[in-house]
Amino acid sequence: MDCFSSADLNAMKSTLLYAHNNDEDDLWYRDDTARPLESCFPLRPRHSQCTVCLHDRTVYAMCDRLADGVRVMMEAGGKSVSISKSDHTLIGLIATLIIIILIIIGVVVYRKRCKNRNKMTKVTAEADEENHSPPLLMNAINNGPQQHAGIQQSLEL
Repeated sequence: MDCFSSADLNAMKSTLLYAHNNDEDDLWYRDDTARPLESCFPLRPRHSQCTVCLHDRTVYAMCDRLADGVRVMMEAGGKSVSISKSDHTLIGLIATLIIIILIIIGVVVYRKRCKNRNKMTKVTAEADEENHSPPLLMNAINNGPQQHAGIQQSLEL
């Protein structure tokens, strides 16, 4: 994949991307200049050899299967717009940062859920201990059904 970029304000109004010395095939075009360029994130599937998008006031063109050394030209309103070959580093860096941020958020959420589960388990265990009165239960078990009936009657009063 070859990447090109332009910080020229006219690039945001671009309508055509083509290879210099090849007037037969356009690499990218758009009819509707009233609609802004797509954002580079997330990239959508493209219907042409190149995708042109906007990120932070810079227009990027990403092209597949270009011949080595091809010179890419851009036009806006019939006028030439400066565009130059750029590194993938900006787009790669942004994509990497987004992935890292999502992983960090996932880990934090997972840890909070684990802590909440542990707290709930501890609270439930403590509540169970408070709700059960081991001496009364042990007395009922040891003294048989007669004592148990007495405890039940005293609870009903």
